[in-house]
Amino acid sequence: MSVAIRPAGEDDLEALRLLLKETWHATYDAIYGAEDVDRLTAEWHSIESMEQRLTRPHSRFLVAVVGDAIAGMAFAAEEEPRIVFLHQLYVLPERQGGGIGSALLAAVEQGFVGCERMRLDVEVANRPAVTFYERHGFSALGLEAETKVPKMLRMERVLSER
Repeated sequence: MSVAIRPAGEDDLEALRLLLKETWHATYDAIYGAEDVDRLTAEWHSIESMEQRLTRPHSRFLVAVVGDAIAGMAFAAEEEPRIVFLHQLYVLPERQGGGIGSALLAAVEQGFVGCERMRLDVEVANRPAVTFYERHGFSALGLEAETKVPKMLRMERVLSER
């Protein structure tokens, strides 16, 4: 399986919206329930919100393409000087475990030359994602504010010297 990583474009947004909806249902229905997942994906993964990501300064919005179909995506931005925040990294359920997430993560890192650390928040109950990030060198910094639902784990990794 050959994976091509490229910047996302306007023509990708509908496919990305569907990818995010499918991935969120597969990942979070058991945690939040399908109704809440529908509501959250409609709000957080709308075409309008993704259009804003396309033009956000100091960011990378990437897609992973297998054949002629989008199989994954990632969005990251430099939030603080020399610190990249990985906001999203999702791979279609049937494509998980095949290296697409790793390829996206590497491509994100390559786009932020000069940054020292990468951070992310991951739902504590999403054990496969937590394990994926641990395998890629991320360490837990602690839980985000206790009042926050869902319960998010902040993780960080030192980026390789370049």
